[in-house]
Amino acid sequence: SKAKLTSISTVNGADLYAITADGKVTRTSPSGDWEFDPPSPARGVFPQPNGFVVIAGSSKGKTDLWLIRPTDTDILATATLPEISRGIRTQLGDRLYFTSGDTLIGVNTRDLKQAGKIRLPNTPEAVAPTPSGDRLYVAIKGSDRLSVVDRYTEDISGTVDLPGPAEDLRMDPLGQNLLVKPAGGGDSVWVISVGTDKLTGTFHGAWRADLPTFSPGATITTVRKNDVVMLNSATLAETRTITGGAADFWYFTSWNGFRPRSADLDMPVAPLPERSAVPDSNAVHAGNYSIPGPPLRDATPAQVRQVISE
Repeated sequence: SKAKLTSISTVNGADLYAITADGKVTRTSPSGDWEFDPPSPARGVFPQPNGFVVIAGSSKGKTDLWLIRPTDTDILATATLPEISRGIRTQLGDRLYFTSGDTLIGVNTRDLKQAGKIRLPNTPEAVAPTPSGDRLYVAIKGSDRLSVVDRYTEDISGTVDLPGPAEDLRMDPLGQNLLVKPAGGGDSVWVISVGTDKLTGTFHGAWRADLPTFSPGATITTVRKNDVVMLNSATLAETRTITGGAADFWYFTSWNGFRPRSADLDMPVAPLPERSAVPDSNAVHAGNYSIPGPPLRDATPAQVRQVISE
């Protein structure tokens, strides 16, 4: 796109949604571009795994939500929320969470109905849902604890003690660990076990847009000066160093190699040749010898023993 875009997001890596300078929603995909002009300028766009898109726009101190199904422009559902500061989509895509002041608001993406409001101790700095969406970890401004929100009770179910306040969170795609960025800068990163809700370790690394992150093989990848270092997520021991890797942008994905299919696999199966009929002879042939007598299929046991002995 030649236009300046913000809030770029995608759910499948191919259809890229963004907001233009005049508040329109645009989609760039291999099948072509598409644009939608919402009733008021868009502030956020949240594509869903089922192909639907939730758009958030602000007007007169409130936030409007619209549900559409590209490439149709018909608005299928609407909702109105207080003015929000951020929106978070669960990995399953069945629910969105918005922060407004010290409140966390859940919205069902199927019909935009509110799923509940959770009052937090203070303004949230960051929110990270587990892959299943059953819990949300919330970093609270000025607090040295993470609040754990239960989706089903729609309330705070517990806390996680930290060495100090946090300002950003990153969830393991498998839901095993949580990375926490301490407030106030520095190069320390805290690791939280999702299973126990306890701090399990600290490692050093710069916090960038791409790193630290969880990479395949139970590994945490981080930046240290000019290098990229891979750590065992359980022990935080260094397993590999990529010299000069900090100059690159890192993104991990499952890859099957896209190997070309062998042409032999698409060849039709040739029929087996028909067996030639065995001549019905009264002689049994063994090497260069012919043994006269009845066919073996009609022979008595005594005749068979006689043939074998001869």
